[in-house]
Amino acid sequence: MSPLTQYLSEHHYPLQLVDGQLTGPGAEFLQAQAHASRFMLLGEEHGVGSNLEFALALFNAIQPLGYTHYVTEIGPISATQFNRMAREAETLAAFQAFYTQYPFSVPFAWLEEEVHLHQAVCASAPHDAQPIIGIDQEFIFSPQWHLDTLRAACTDQAWQNTLGSWVDLERQANHALANGTPPDQLTSFMNRPLPEGWTTLRDFFTAQNNSDALAIMDALQASHQIYMHYAHKEYYDNNHVRGLLMRKYFYTAYQNALATQPDARFLIKLGANHVSRGHTSMGILDIGTFIAELAAMQNAHSFHLLVLPTSGALNAWLPFLPPEFKAHPVEGDYGPEFAPLLEATPVKTGWNLYDLRLLRHRQNFWSKDRPAFKDLFLRYDAVLLMDNVRPATLLNP
Repeated sequence: MSPLTQYLSEHHYPLQLVDGQLTGPGAEFLQAQAHASRFMLLGEEHGVGSNLEFALALFNAIQPLGYTHYVTEIGPISATQFNRMAREAETLAAFQAFYTQYPFSVPFAWLEEEVHLHQAVCASAPHDAQPIIGIDQEFIFSPQWHLDTLRAACTDQAWQNTLGSWVDLERQANHALANGTPPDQLTSFMNRPLPEGWTTLRDFFTAQNNSDALAIMDALQASHQIYMHYAHKEYYDNNHVRGLLMRKYFYTAYQNALATQPDARFLIKLGANHVSRGHTSMGILDIGTFIAELAAMQNAHSFHLLVLPTSGALNAWLPFLPPEFKAHPVEGDYGPEFAPLLEATPVKTGWNLYDLRLLRHRQNFWSKDRPAFKDLFLRYDAVLLMDNVRPATLLNP
């Protein structure tokens, strides 16, 4: 056994999910990290039902420690809607109706397990609280909903007609998506210049003192800027501007939470790249770095966990993809940085958690023959390997 494998075996914590509860040494380890931290960050592969079940069980376990806020990869306007729908008596039916009217408009609650997590978060919060926090752009398919909301809020017939024509374009884009057109090739709001009359519409809502409508327009315009960078193949700017927006939204929500709950703690579940420290594979300093630095400034701690499926299937389906993507095999070939963990896993089945933090004290020694491994243990505090994961379940299959 190599020294690195020996080290990893000494910092290995098996984890099980039994009847919705986390058990085993891994559960005790995560509970301890949650107790010591203000921010618990989960970096996920989207569409993995097993991961969402883990996130729900983790939230239920650490919520009594003060983790009353759930930060997720949706826009702030979308979060307001989710906070409302998650409190409906028939929660799944409410989300199903929403996505039937506005298909795939907000990620990722078109997945049943994601809805269960939203439901649990809201059930544990006061009725007037907003525990679901959205810090991302409004999604590429969201204008069908947002423009319809603006139309309903509009008191001027001419503007109602104009907004109706914009909504019709989004519905046409939805139809094209369902017939196989990829999202970046749609003739839709997020892929075109802002429509003529956008600034004048803002003036109209300003004169009406309609702050809700203006908030929707602000969120749409900020999101539109990000998607236009992608449309113009400006991929660094696309990710950089998105990262800046996530910082802005998170810090605003953080300050708002502290105003009423000074000891608030936050469970943060985002795509894996977003929660890491340091430069991501996209070449930017993302929200994970911002939160780590914010924690340090507050004399607090953040814990950054990468949740990695190693086998099984995930649900990566969108309407332009073939049905096989509803249970797309997990490749499991993640590159040389993960090789030491995969080699050290004593049992190749189940869930295996590794604490990587102490490796940083002798980082050059541990990465001497494995330079890619150094990047992994600097970016994440721990990695949870999940074997034989199952795909998440579509609400409207």
